[in-house]
Amino acid sequence: MQRKPTPSEGVGAPAEPVDVGEGDEGRIDELSGVGAADAGSRLTPQQRAAARRELERLLDKMVADIKHRIPGPGVSAEQSASALVPYRSPDRCVVQGAERAVSVSWFAAQFTDVSLGELQVIEWLGVVAVRGATRRRESAAATILRADVYRQVQTPEGWGWQPAGRDDAPILSTDALAAACLAPLLAPPAAG
Repeated sequence: MQRKPTPSEGVGAPAEPVDVGEGDEGRIDELSGVGAADAGSRLTPQQRAAARRELERLLDKMVADIKHRIPGPGVSAEQSASALVPYRSPDRCVVQGAERAVSVSWFAAQFTDVSLGELQVIEWLGVVAVRGATRRRESAAATILRADVYRQVQTPEGWGWQPAGRDDAPILSTDALAAACLAPLLAPPAAG
């Protein structure tokens, strides 16, 4: 790879070759992470659409994984206490349990930004207020127990999820992230 001569070198001066290390050469052609500097500007509309489909798959998977725990008509009080209720919108999924909830929200970046956006996963204690849901009178305001932020990363297998700001962290598949999001709600209550 050669660089163009600068005006001070003159147009007729031969350009000096620029050495590119093995690691750098691979990075030029590879889109490994959306959070890397200027990676967002290299995303094609097809890549953005694929990333969006993966987000939708994550939110749909969360609902599908708890389908057997959604209360139906004629459910007893005991069954209802262990039920999980999903609230799904285009960029968000809230799964409410009896005492805890998990919300997964996508905040898209501007089309010209370097990243696609960020995924916020919040574990709540209490009942989360969701637009359009029936409010429970006995419930107090929910408090945050844990919050994580993920970014989408393109891998050879497709799109994955990596904790934001931690380039050394492992990349989770969509299935693994959905399971991790639901784990606090599916774990048996702690004896106390």
